Amino acid sequence: MCGSSSYACDFCNCYLGLNPHYKKNTIGLRYHYMPYEGTQTSPLVLESMGLSKKDFWEARKDIELHVQWYPVQRLQLIVSVPYVINTEGSSAKAQSIAESTHTHADGTVHVHSSDTETNEGIGDPIMLAHYQIFNHANDSGKYSQRLLAGAGIKMPFGKYRIEEDDEAHERNHKPGTGSWDILLSAVYLGKLNKTGLNVNVTYLIASTNNQDFKFGNKLNMNLTVYKEWQLKQIRLFPNLGLYYEQSAKQWNKSYYMHNSGGNVTYTHAGLDVYYKKLSLNAAFQLPVSKNLNGDQAEIKYRIITGISYAIN
Repeated sequence: MCGSSSYACDFCNCYLGLNPHYKKNTIGLRYHYMPYEGTQTSPLVLESMGLSKKDFWEARKDIELHVQWYPVQRLQLIVSVPYVINTEGSSAKAQSIAESTHTHADGTVHVHSSDTETNEGIGDPIMLAHYQIFNHANDSGKYSQRLLAGAGIKMPFGKYRIEEDDEAHERNHKPGTGSWDILLSAVYLGKLNKTGLNVNVTYLIASTNNQDFKFGNKLNMNLTVYKEWQLKQIRLFPNLGLYYEQSAKQWNKSYYMHNSGGNVTYTHAGLDVYYKKLSLNAAFQLPVSKNLNGDQAEIKYRIITGISYAIN
């Protein structure tokens, strides 16, 4: 196979979207699906081989256990533990060419002997603490707003090591990163009658792992507007929004990898359903603007689904 993904703008697996159960202790599962197309090999090189980026694909799947807990009234703790399944593959034509192509150390052409390869396992868990800075509501209760801010840590428990002769880009397919990373986060929620606004900003500060590799620092921002509908005991929250993700370049031993990092803006459409203590959510996110450094596999869309239960 020619190349592998070096797009690294996906935030940890902790989804900080719409959450009317923000004051409750909850436990649940979320599923993320992200298909990619392309490779870090340049289009000119691919064309000379009779190939195009459509001959290469990737699929990233995360199953995330998430817990939200309030040890005291104004302190919110979030724990996320992902199970990661990363698969990459290529067309039969690409495989036929790959069998007679040599791998170059500069990463221009990368050969794989099989049509698909899967890396899976426990990813890096995250623990995040938010403190409620303010929670205001007017006398009628029709308008309210609140702000939470805090910090957290991403722990290097996922499998991350690669062999010395492997391409550095292969690290993007491993479930873990091998580094202890710091998270800074802020969440704003505002509501007027049945219409609400949810804004999240998160910044991840990456460190260097023990193989002298550093994933780029990451910024994630999103703005979601929702409407609340009540159908007997069921509450519906259709929502629309914009998501922005930016990643710095990756560092490998003594140099920055030019085919890594960049930014992507997504449109977001979702629906959250709440029935008593049970909640279901689904969202579809489509990239509308991409500015990636160099040649990289590009995300086609993202699907997030989930189920959670409010303990109290």
